[in-house]
Amino acid sequence: MPNIESPTMGGQVFWDTLTSYQGWRLQKNKLTGHCRLLDPNDIRKAWGSYSAMSDAFKWLIGVEQESLNESQTVYLEAPNNTDIPNQIRQLGELLKDGLLTQEEFNQKKKELLSRL
Repeated sequence: MPNIESPTMGGQVFWDTLTSYQGWRLQKNKLTGHCRLLDPNDIRKAWGSYSAMSDAFKWLIGVEQESLNESQTVYLEAPNNTDIPNQIRQLGELLKDGLLTQEEFNQKKKELLSRL
């Protein structure tokens, strides 16, 4: 699916905010586990995996980081390891529904298990 910018309602119900910086937010969906980046106006600028969105957020912060002092550094919250079995189950459902290939499922499962 294309990564099209779209307005949101801010993600108060189905989204956990993992970190924020000057109004920008990295959020993780409570049901599916995918992540998104919201700008200060609640416009979704990007969505995807945790690793892709955390890299994008770090890049975004890196652009601004030069103006921050050491005490203002922003850190990303690590994903919850106790949720990994549920994430693998959700991936299995995506595989069963034909939304993931077996190779994609195996790769993501291996990545998740390495976090335990």
